[in-house]
Amino acid sequence: MMYLLKTSVLILLFYLFYKVFLEKETFFTQNRWFLIFGIFAAFTIPLVTIPIYVTANTSYFSEFVVVGTTSEVVTNSISIFLVVKYLYLSGLVFFGIKLCIELVALVTIIRNGKQRRHRKFIFIETTKETAPFSFFKWIVYNKNQFNKEELQQIITHEKIHVNQKHSLDHLLIQITSVALWFNPFIWLYKKALLQNLEFIADSLTQQQLKNKKSYQRLLLKTSLNNTQLAVATNFYTSIIKKRILMLHKTNSNKTKQWIYLAILPVLAIFMMSFNTKTITENNLTLTILKNDTTRLMITKDTKESEFNHFIEVLSNKGVTAKFNNIKRNKKGEIIGIQISLKSKHASSSYSVKSDKTISPIRINIKENGKHISILASNRIMKTQYFSAKNKTYVLSESDDANNIIILKAHKNGESNTSEVIEIEELDAEGNKVIAINKSKKVMVFTSDKENSPLFLLEGKEITTKEMSEIKSHLIENMSILKGEEALKKYGERGKNGVIEVTLKK
Repeated sequence: MMYLLKTSVLILLFYLFYKVFLEKETFFTQNRWFLIFGIFAAFTIPLVTIPIYVTANTSYFSEFVVVGTTSEVVTNSISIFLVVKYLYLSGLVFFGIKLCIELVALVTIIRNGKQRRHRKFIFIETTKETAPFSFFKWIVYNKNQFNKEELQQIITHEKIHVNQKHSLDHLLIQITSVALWFNPFIWLYKKALLQNLEFIADSLTQQQLKNKKSYQRLLLKTSLNNTQLAVATNFYTSIIKKRILMLHKTNSNKTKQWIYLAILPVLAIFMMSFNTKTITENNLTLTILKNDTTRLMITKDTKESEFNHFIEVLSNKGVTAKFNNIKRNKKGEIIGIQISLKSKHASSSYSVKSDKTISPIRINIKENGKHISILASNRIMKTQYFSAKNKTYVLSESDDANNIIILKAHKNGESNTSEVIEIEELDAEGNKVIAINKSKKVMVFTSDKENSPLFLLEGKEITTKEMSEIKSHLIENMSILKGEEALKKYGERGKNGVIEVTLKK
């Protein structure tokens, strides 16, 4: 729908430019091409995107390793945009059918009339009370409505329409009017375009006639109402007075033709205002942070060549990288990806698949692969666990991608919410734990397998992967055991901590 809105705005700009600067000039042929150009520009310019490259802001993350499979939650609901979409389609069908009916009526008149071919023209004599008109090579008229001199003037006028292929202009503006039926200015634009075609035919017809005043009298005579076909080039129109005034108008000074170029800065302003796209320039940026962390960034616009560069960069850091199942939408933006990173000391994986574009994904490599992290800014919907520095951590949902919820583990295993702090602010004390939160944003962290805690679901040992697949809203209670308490209850198996999980009944 945004495309149609931009198209409508461009139609408005071209129409206002024509009315203000061009309508009163006698550059009829130039005006014709200007108005046709306006239609094509209105439908093509919204498809052009001007990239604006910016440097993305980066932030520090902890040394912990981010892992895990993710899933996107997509909600479907009836929105105002859906209602507008169906309203637009209804109008499109209505005006489309109306145009088809008019074409059928035109073809019927041509087929039922008496035909006479002369060179490239086909003259159709009809008995219907309809205005004289031309449609491509066919010229239709009712000879009973005119005397011989008048009929000759009308045929001369219609021949000009045929020779200059004005029927193509008619079809173009008719189809455009159907596509943009909701825009009131397209109907004014249509009137201006068709009116200008008559100015062209009148001007050239009068140049070929010896008695110019008789042609003007013919215009006055034929100003009475007659049946007209919208898709044909009619001799009669409702602008007879303006047509006669334009015939008397002195030709415009040719030096004024520079005014057509004035539309270019208008289009440039439009494109810079509505057709720009910000592109993060650090997709290929290799950043070395003060804590010896190498950082790479993946966005929805990352290209295949950039992934190859990532693989090379990570390989130099002792990390084997794989980027698989990269899915893109029609715009070429990434909507799904699987990432796998592995070194001698740690490994990490990440995957996402949705009908929406991915959030920015940061890859951090510290100490030549001893610590690996993959972090998406939002939409990660699973809980993960890790151990590091003799502490067990459970990281889940947070209201801010840069913040986490810190809970304290008591001796009885119960947890109470403490506060929201930055990851870097974790102190060195041993009994803090990050626990499950019920918001809709998640950051996922884990460590290498050697330091993973012992996971127990209803008393039964499960793997880290099985634990990660448990949905947070199903958990009734989670107890964390550390140090001597964990060793006393579970022996050597509890040396890295124990997490006991009870599900809701």
